[in-house]
Amino acid sequence: MAQRLLDRLFSLPFLTVVMALMAVANLVVVANYLLGLDAPLTADGQIAIGDYPAFHTGATLVADGNGESLYDLDVQLRTQKQLIGDDAVSWQGYINPPLLAVLLSPLGSLDVLASMRVFGLVVAVAVALTFALWKQIAPAIADRRFGFATVVVSMIAWSPFARLLPGGQTAPLALLAMTIAYDGERRNDPIRTGIAVGLLSYKPQLAVVISVALVLRQRWKALAIALGVGMAHAAIGGIVVGWDWPVRYLEALDRYGPAEAASNAQNQISAWGALDFAVGGIADGWLATALAVGVAVAVTADLWRRRPSVDRADVDTSTSLWWASALTAAVFVSPHTLYYDVVLLGLPILIAIDALIAPRVDVDRQVLLIIRLGLVAVWLGHLTLDLHEALGFQPMALLPPSVYLWLRFEQRRHQGGSSLPVTPAAVVTTTR
Repeated sequence: MAQRLLDRLFSLPFLTVVMALMAVANLVVVANYLLGLDAPLTADGQIAIGDYPAFHTGATLVADGNGESLYDLDVQLRTQKQLIGDDAVSWQGYINPPLLAVLLSPLGSLDVLASMRVFGLVVAVAVALTFALWKQIAPAIADRRFGFATVVVSMIAWSPFARLLPGGQTAPLALLAMTIAYDGERRNDPIRTGIAVGLLSYKPQLAVVISVALVLRQRWKALAIALGVGMAHAAIGGIVVGWDWPVRYLEALDRYGPAEAASNAQNQISAWGALDFAVGGIADGWLATALAVGVAVAVTADLWRRRPSVDRADVDTSTSLWWASALTAAVFVSPHTLYYDVVLLGLPILIAIDALIAPRVDVDRQVLLIIRLGLVAVWLGHLTLDLHEALGFQPMALLPPSVYLWLRFEQRRHQGGSSLPVTPAAVVTTTR
């Protein structure tokens, strides 16, 4: 009886309807919040628009021809107070490579709220493109009735994803770049992969890890293109900011980073951030650094041992699971990922589930259990995010290593598994 009730609860289209209602509720809350904004600050001087003041400050400096001051924190502070108001009790520093500020510079002439709304439209387009690509890279899910619709509404229903939309965050852009990079890999298209990884250099903590994955897979052409795009990014920074911008960027990071890390200590989900929060006070932080480096080395070694054959042009189940592991590692090993970056795990989880159900019509009970646990996590998303104050750490930090270990287990189970064609049209012909 209980099993039958559980099967009914998680059946399609009933599940699709439940997730769609949650997604609509999230979108209504987000729209109501954004439409109700009439100032970037609350009455008590708190920033009401997430991290977007940092991006708008960078964009404004570049738009005003002040690019050489992009990493001068004192100039940033003065500029931001002019943009959002002198009553602000805190501020957001632009501590990113210059590409983002350059790309956003056309919005620098707008006021901060108008700029954020335009940026929100850009993010919405990026999300739509991501979902369109997901349908191509997950053909087994797409071929199941209501399967892909359930993926989309479940993602929107997930609290971290919903919280991205009004916060002016760039994680959806990173998700799109990671999706294009993986799509290029599965299509054996190094140009697509290389360009996507190169553009991800605006978020270097992710680009570096994915570049290591390309090295492990000996994707030299894709890596060369990624490096070329990264060098173009550096050259643009040199023209706009000054050729010593990497030095000034690191100096600004060194000056601003500790305060930012302290304010976001309970929001970290990376191994580095979580360890720094847990044992950062020991040995002046060297213990946390040593442990984080150890985790990064261990994960890299694990990916090296599990890497699929580099001679294959197709993408089999084991290769899909390996890439899912590598993309999860980009979130886990990165020195700086916060709770909202957990949405990046949507891509590797999608890749893995599609690979696991592609060879069969019926999903085995173990994979079904993982899917159900994931959906329960979606339902409890708001509660999980807010538990950090009671627990003293961000429980979402447990998700990346848990996903990584699950993917590792599944790859071992499916080592030498069936091959999925590069062109996905006929992976699964049976629909349910």
